[in-house]
Amino acid sequence: MNKDSSGNPSAETTGSIKAKWRQALRGERDRISPAVRLSAGVSAAAHVSSLPEWGNASVVAGYLAVQSEFDCSTLTAKAHAEGKIIVYPRIVGPGLMLFKRWQPGQHLAVGQFGILEPPADAPTVHPEDIELFLVPLLGCDEKGIRLGYGGGFYDRVLAQSTGFRCGLGFSAQYVTGLPSEPHDQRLDGFLSEDGVIARFETTKR
Repeated sequence: MNKDSSGNPSAETTGSIKAKWRQALRGERDRISPAVRLSAGVSAAAHVSSLPEWGNASVVAGYLAVQSEFDCSTLTAKAHAEGKIIVYPRIVGPGLMLFKRWQPGQHLAVGQFGILEPPADAPTVHPEDIELFLVPLLGCDEKGIRLGYGGGFYDRVLAQSTGFRCGLGFSAQYVTGLPSEPHDQRLDGFLSEDGVIARFETTKR
């Protein structure tokens, strides 16, 4: 194993390990049956009320699922029904995104990577004003380490906020021993079709 001058695994080695995890977890997620996908969002929405942070949040950040991601539209519909403000991400540059306010029925445009996003003129909500994030992922482990897609979009945003970071995924995406790097932002909890699988102690605040 390659090591840096301090004797720790090198960033390149950590990156290659992450790449292997991404490939394996994406494959696992792709194999989830249509029946599970259809019911997962409804189940998660029924369970999310057990999070006190959900009840206390007035601004919730969702996302617009792409490919085999966990669809959070049932959760954002629940948020809207409860009078919460919904925001969705809009990519504005390499590794950079803003969160834009959205309401059901409003126009969404196809952005980078083929992901639907609010239009540029939608009101921007700053990360520090978002009280709960529903965070997409490939994997989450027992320490709250999140494995994303490698672009750093959520790491940069979450570093600017003290909002509750709720990873959202299928139960098969909860694993042990994910690799991490200093810039990786950890999650506060993980929600799946089976409920709130875990809450984590973090040092972000």
